[in-house]
Amino acid sequence: MYIQAINISAHRLSFYIEHSFRMLCTIISIIVFYPFVRTHDWKHIPLIKHEEVEFKGRKIEFIQANPATYQSNWYEAQAICNSRNMDLVTIDSEEKNALFAEHMRTYHCYKFWIGLKSELPETLNELEITGRKASNFYWFANHQVTKLEGKYTNWCPGQPKPSGKADDVKYYAYTFLDVRDMCGAIAMRESCWKVVDCITETGSGWACEERLPRKIKYKYPKSMDTYEFKGAKYTFHDDVDVTWKEADQRCNSNSQKLVCIENNEEFDFIKTQITGSGYSE
Repeated sequence: MYIQAINISAHRLSFYIEHSFRMLCTIISIIVFYPFVRTHDWKHIPLIKHEEVEFKGRKIEFIQANPATYQSNWYEAQAICNSRNMDLVTIDSEEKNALFAEHMRTYHCYKFWIGLKSELPETLNELEITGRKASNFYWFANHQVTKLEGKYTNWCPGQPKPSGKADDVKYYAYTFLDVRDMCGAIAMRESCWKVVDCITETGSGWACEERLPRKIKYKYPKSMDTYEFKGAKYTFHDDVDVTWKEADQRCNSNSQKLVCIENNEEFDFIKTQITGSGYSE
């Protein structure tokens, strides 16, 4: 009887262990697979607060998502703005900064993404951290970049430099040569700018600004002909405002390709044709 009782107890113990393990796995699954949203689709982002204001004729949207279910890095926040024909906001004046300070008092998040970003990318030596200066940062908006140097800034004390663990060399030295993209965010408590990692840092707040109408920046005379250089034909297209991909497709449709400058001689040829033909900004 004693042995039989032990067998029954062991069987029950095995049953309890098995079912307890299943319950534990279920609980872990619920925790791990809790629906944390990863999307750039505006309609599927769980918003806590969203307001629109106008600044000098342009719309600015202040956005805060539910931090429990959605947080974005700098690139994701920029993609969300881009999907609405907007960009992460550019703060280029004291007046605009005051507007932000006023509205952000009603938001509750650690940081707010803005359109400030360091040059691409910064290479860091294993034994030292490259010093970051204001001259390394740019505003990314309206299909172009604008250098921050010499313009309005509102850096937090001690910035621009990486924040938190970024002050530790070991934080960067994953490989002999490591690269980091550094972006700007508004520190909510201090209402000033600080530098954070564009990818690993996430936040639930950001501000989008309406884009300006696209302008044709470069124009080439319509009378420009095709030139030959060392047996190759070069065609200079006029007054078109296209992306790199669109330009590549246009060249391909004409059985050509975008120029690949392989030496100084070819560069001098192209430069001479451009500067001598009325090409201007």
